[in-house]
Amino acid sequence: MNQSLHAANHAAVNVDGHRPSDPVSMGPRERGLALEVARQILSPKKTSSPAYPMSALGPLADVCEFMATEGQVDMAMAGQTVLATASLLTQGLFRVRTLAGDKPLSLFLMTLAASGDGKSHAESVALGPVREWQEREVTKHRETEIERRRARPADRSAGVHTAPCPYRVTRDATPEALRDDLDAGLCSQGVFTAEAAAIVSGYSMRPEQRAKSAALFNLLWDDGLLSTSRVTAGRIERPGVRLAMHWLIQPTLAAEVLADITLTEGGFWPRFLLACPPPLAPRRARMFEPECSSSVQTYWARCNELLDRTLPQNANTCPSLRMTPSAQRRFETLFEEYENAARLGALRSIKPVALRATEQACRIAGVLAAFRGGDDISETDAVNGAHLARYSIDCWKSLAECSEGPSVVPNALQLYGWLLEQDDAEAEISDILRLGPPKLRTKQSRDECMQVLTSAGLAARSGNRITTMTP
Repeated sequence: MNQSLHAANHAAVNVDGHRPSDPVSMGPRERGLALEVARQILSPKKTSSPAYPMSALGPLADVCEFMATEGQVDMAMAGQTVLATASLLTQGLFRVRTLAGDKPLSLFLMTLAASGDGKSHAESVALGPVREWQEREVTKHRETEIERRRARPADRSAGVHTAPCPYRVTRDATPEALRDDLDAGLCSQGVFTAEAAAIVSGYSMRPEQRAKSAALFNLLWDDGLLSTSRVTAGRIERPGVRLAMHWLIQPTLAAEVLADITLTEGGFWPRFLLACPPPLAPRRARMFEPECSSSVQTYWARCNELLDRTLPQNANTCPSLRMTPSAQRRFETLFEEYENAARLGALRSIKPVALRATEQACRIAGVLAAFRGGDDISETDAVNGAHLARYSIDCWKSLAECSEGPSVVPNALQLYGWLLEQDDAEAEISDILRLGPPKLRTKQSRDECMQVLTSAGLAARSGNRITTMTP
C-alpha cells in the first residue's frame, strides 16, 4: 500500500476533520483537493511580461494607444492586432529589402490571452475596414456572377468565375483550402482569428498532420510560392502569393502544439511574433466609441486607401522598399548581436527564434514604412522594427524559461488525477497507454508526464508500476 499524498491528506484534515488512511479511501472531494495541491506544486514559475514598446509602432501607435486606453485592451493585444492588419494591407503592394535579399512583408503573429481579455474588441477596430471592404466587394462579385449567368444561361462556362473572388481575410482555414484560395483568389490574404483553438485543435494540426501543415505555412512566409502536385487536386504553380496571420488563443489551449519540438525545430513557431500580455485588470463600465476618435478615423482612412489599390497577380513584381544607409547599419549590427546570442549566448534556448529576429525586424520596419507611405526604410523604421522584434524575443524567452513548458504540466495533472482514481492510487505503466487519458496514450507523452510527477515527488516508479507518493 503506497502512502497517500501528504499535502492532500493535510487538506482533507482541514475540511473533514480526519485523515484518510490510504488513497483508495479518498472520495471525489479529497481527490479534488489533492489535485489542486498538485496543480500548485507543478505550476510553472511566474515570469514577468515584458513591457510592450507601443511607441515603436510608428504610424500605428496612436490607434494602439486609443484601443488600450479607451477600449481597455492591453497594449500588446492592440499592437499585435494593428500590426498584423498593416501587414495584410501592405504585403500585396510592396516587398522589403533585407540583408538576405527581397522578402515579403508578410507577418505571422500569435497573442496568448485568456477569454475576456479583449481579443474580439481589438479586432473590431483593427480589422473593421477590411471586413467592411470584403463584405461590400463580395456582394458586388456575386451580383455580377448572377447577372452573367442570366445573360448566358446556355453557356457551360457561366459557372466559372471570370474574376477572383475578393476574399481578403478568413477566421478559419485548413492548409488545403487555403492553398486553393490563394491559387484562385487575390494574391494577398490573411487568417485572422480570435479563436485560434479551432485551427490548433483541428485536423490539420493533429500530431500526424502538423509537419505537413507547417511546411506550407513556412513556404508562404519565406517567398510566397505555391508549388504542389496532388493526384486529386492536380498541379498548382503560382508565385508571389502572400499570407498574413494573427492567431489569438488562450494559453492553455495552445499548450500542446507550442510544446511540439518538431514545429519549433522545423521553423514554424520561430516565424511567429509572439505576445504574452498580462491578465487584464478589472475594467470600468464605459462606452467604447472608436468612430468618434480622430486617431481611429486616421487609421481607418489609411486602411481604405490601401484597400482601394489594385493588387497584382504576382506580388513578386511589387516595388521593394530599400534601406537607407543608416538603417542598413542598424540591421547589420542587430544581425551580429543575434547571431552571437543565439549560438553562444543568452538566447541559445530559443535559437531558432533568435536567428530569424533580424529578418523579422526588417519585415516589421517595411510594414511600418509602407503603411505610413514612405519610399524607403528609415533609421527610425529600423529602430522600431528592432524594438518590436525584441519584444517577441523576450516573450519567447520568458515562455521557454517556464519550468516544464506549456503543455507537459496540464497533461501531467491529467495523469495524476487519473492515478488518484485507481485502486490504491497506482497503476501499471503499460495500462496508461490503453486505459489512461486520451492525450497520454502515446509512449512519449506518457513518459514525459511520469517524469514530471516523479521529479516533483508526486509519484514514484517501481518496475512497471507508478504510485502516488508523499512529495
